[in-house]
Amino acid sequence: MNMLKPFVRTDLLGIIHFHTNIKSAKKFFPVEALPNEMGGKAGPTKDLIDEHIKLLEEFRPWFLQDERIGRVNESLRVGKFKMADDLAGMDGSFKKLEID
Repeated sequence: MNMLKPFVRTDLLGIIHFHTNIKSAKKFFPVEALPNEMGGKAGPTKDLIDEHIKLLEEFRPWFLQDERIGRVNESLRVGKFKMADDLAGMDGSFKKLEID
Protein backbone atom coordinates (compact mmCIF):
# COMPACT_ATOMS: atom_id res chain seq x y z
CA MET A 1 0.00 0.00 0.00
CA ASN A 2 2.84 2.39 0.76
CA MET A 3 4.03 2.04 -2.82
CA LEU A 4 0.62 3.11 -4.15
CA LYS A 5 0.01 6.12 -1.90
CA PRO A 6 2.13 8.61 -3.89
CA PHE A 7 0.26 7.75 -7.09
CA VAL A 8 -3.32 7.73 -5.78
CA ARG A 9 -5.35 10.84 -4.98
CA THR A 10 -6.07 11.25 -1.28
CA ASP A 11 -9.85 11.19 -1.79
CA LEU A 12 -9.54 7.77 -3.46
CA LEU A 13 -7.46 6.38 -0.60
CA GLY A 14 -10.47 6.79 1.66
CA ILE A 15 -12.56 4.65 -0.68
CA ILE A 16 -10.03 1.88 -1.41
CA HIS A 17 -9.65 -0.77 1.28
CA PHE A 18 -6.55 -2.95 1.50
CA HIS A 19 -6.97 -6.22 3.38
CA THR A 20 -4.04 -7.87 5.10
CA ASN A 21 -6.00 -10.96 6.11
CA ILE A 22 -9.16 -12.85 5.23
CA LYS A 23 -10.93 -11.82 8.43
CA SER A 24 -10.88 -8.14 7.44
CA ALA A 25 -11.96 -8.96 3.86
CA LYS A 26 -15.01 -10.85 5.15
CA LYS A 27 -16.27 -7.58 6.68
CA PHE A 28 -16.59 -6.11 3.17
CA PHE A 29 -17.35 -9.17 1.01
CA PRO A 30 -19.99 -11.83 1.66
CA VAL A 31 -18.57 -15.29 2.36
CA GLU A 32 -20.59 -16.61 -0.59
CA ALA A 33 -18.58 -14.38 -2.96
CA LEU A 34 -15.11 -15.48 -1.81
CA PRO A 35 -13.37 -18.54 -3.26
CA ASN A 36 -12.91 -21.66 -1.13
CA GLU A 37 -9.17 -21.01 -0.82
CA MET A 38 -9.96 -17.75 0.98
CA GLY A 39 -12.46 -19.27 3.38
CA GLY A 40 -15.48 -18.57 1.20
CA LYS A 41 -18.19 -20.69 -0.36
CA ALA A 42 -18.07 -19.61 -4.02
CA GLY A 43 -16.08 -22.62 -5.19
CA PRO A 44 -12.46 -23.21 -6.18
CA THR A 45 -10.61 -20.25 -7.70
CA LYS A 46 -9.85 -22.20 -10.89
CA ASP A 47 -13.56 -22.90 -11.43
CA LEU A 48 -14.44 -19.24 -10.88
CA ILE A 49 -11.81 -18.16 -13.41
CA ASP A 50 -13.04 -20.73 -15.94
CA GLU A 51 -16.65 -19.53 -15.51
CA HIS A 52 -15.58 -15.93 -16.01
CA ILE A 53 -13.63 -16.77 -19.17
CA LYS A 54 -16.63 -18.72 -20.50
CA LEU A 55 -18.89 -15.72 -19.83
CA LEU A 56 -16.50 -13.38 -21.66
CA GLU A 57 -16.35 -15.77 -24.61
CA GLU A 58 -20.16 -15.83 -24.76
CA PHE A 59 -20.13 -12.04 -25.10
CA ARG A 60 -17.45 -12.10 -27.84
CA PRO A 61 -19.88 -10.96 -30.57
CA TRP A 62 -20.86 -7.96 -28.46
CA PHE A 63 -17.21 -6.99 -27.90
CA LEU A 64 -16.47 -7.30 -31.63
CA GLN A 65 -19.50 -5.17 -32.52
CA ASP A 66 -18.44 -2.57 -29.96
CA GLU A 67 -15.00 -2.38 -31.58
CA ARG A 68 -16.54 -1.93 -35.06
CA ILE A 69 -18.88 0.82 -33.94
CA GLY A 70 -16.05 2.83 -32.48
CA ARG A 71 -15.79 5.21 -29.61
CA VAL A 72 -17.31 8.53 -28.66
CA ASN A 73 -16.60 11.35 -31.09
CA GLU A 74 -15.45 14.06 -28.68
CA SER A 75 -15.69 16.75 -31.38
CA LEU A 76 -19.48 16.37 -31.24
CA ARG A 77 -19.63 16.95 -27.48
CA VAL A 78 -21.52 20.09 -26.51
CA GLY A 79 -19.87 22.41 -23.99
CA LYS A 80 -17.03 21.93 -21.59
CA PHE A 81 -16.91 19.02 -19.16
CA LYS A 82 -17.83 20.22 -15.69
CA MET A 83 -15.24 19.36 -13.07
CA ALA A 84 -15.73 19.96 -9.37
CA ASP A 85 -13.51 23.07 -9.63
CA ASP A 86 -15.70 24.45 -12.43
CA LEU A 87 -18.82 24.05 -10.32
CA ALA A 88 -17.35 26.11 -7.48
CA GLY A 89 -17.84 29.28 -9.50
CA MET A 90 -14.32 30.68 -9.43
CA ASP A 91 -12.27 30.51 -12.60
CA GLY A 92 -8.55 31.08 -12.72
CA SER A 93 -6.36 31.57 -9.70
CA PHE A 94 -5.84 34.17 -7.02
CA LYS A 95 -2.97 35.60 -9.08
CA LYS A 96 -5.62 37.07 -11.39
CA LEU A 97 -7.86 38.27 -8.56
CA GLU A 98 -8.59 41.99 -8.78
CA ILE A 99 -9.90 43.72 -5.69
CA ASP A 100 -11.50 47.17 -6.00
